[in-house]
Amino acid sequence: MWGKAIDKALKEGLMIQERFHFHDIRAAAITAADEAKMDAQGLAGHKSRSMTEAYIRSHKTTQSDPAPVALRTKR
Repeated sequence: MWGKAIDKALKEGLMIQERFHFHDIRAAAITAADEAKMDAQGLAGHKSRSMTEAYIRSHKTTQSDPAPVALRTKR
């Protein structure tokens, strides 16, 4: 189901990058929460901080629009 949705979004030009996986979205949300000093561990539902840190990306997020690229409509 996820793969078909990604294929459709790529075909219709709704995505500017190539493939990504559900865990990329999860990691982005956890990273953004951590950078905003929110409870990233609680958001992720992890029992340990070390598990949460495995999802935190090393780069800083630069996108200010909270809607993922795949969910934006073409204009």
